Amino acid sequence: MGRLKFAGRLPADRPVYGIQAKGLDGTARPPESIDAMVTDYVEEVLAVQPEGPFHLCGLSLGGTLTHAMAAELQRRGHEVALLALLDSVPGAFFEHYEPPHADDIRAYFGDHLISPASAGDQEAFVDNAVSVIVGHTTMLRSFTSPAYRGDALFFNATADGDGSYADLWRSHITGAVKEYDIDSTHQDMYLPAPADEICREIGRALADEPEGGYGPES
Repeated sequence: MGRLKFAGRLPADRPVYGIQAKGLDGTARPPESIDAMVTDYVEEVLAVQPEGPFHLCGLSLGGTLTHAMAAELQRRGHEVALLALLDSVPGAFFEHYEPPHADDIRAYFGDHLISPASAGDQEAFVDNAVSVIVGHTTMLRSFTSPAYRGDALFFNATADGDGSYADLWRSHITGAVKEYDIDSTHQDMYLPAPADEICREIGRALADEPEGGYGPES
């Protein structure tokens, strides 16, 4: 759903690919660690696009993973031309963060999930989602975000009133962290109005991308 919200707001020559967490369908085996998840996601990206430059964007926990994917792509010799983090935090943030309670996750999906599927299918999806989300946040407590060589765009959800997480990334990003405030809650950054603002800035960054990539050479 979030992928579709962003795809139509970026230049037509910039296709958007979303990566689905393993385990949501109840058949694929969830990863055993965040490092294994990052490796799996990088392999999915390379299967679609074998060579860079790559343009990566992630929301919330997805941003934590996207940053790690960017560093892994660089480690493999690829160019990452753009990294956008949507109200995300590095792995160290989760060291003292208790995983969300299953009841809270179910309540979230009750408010946000719209599906034409039958009640039984939707219940099975929520059961799988609860397991996946609790598993991800638990694994993140022992994950250390790597160093990414380059600039990043950081989009801060201001409506929650929790302040910005941008400074938390400065020890994990060697270049500039360019911050943009978005009038949205964390959970609603994929909705049309926030997505418009976010895609406008990402579009500008793509348009300004110099030959050879966006940001400092690495």
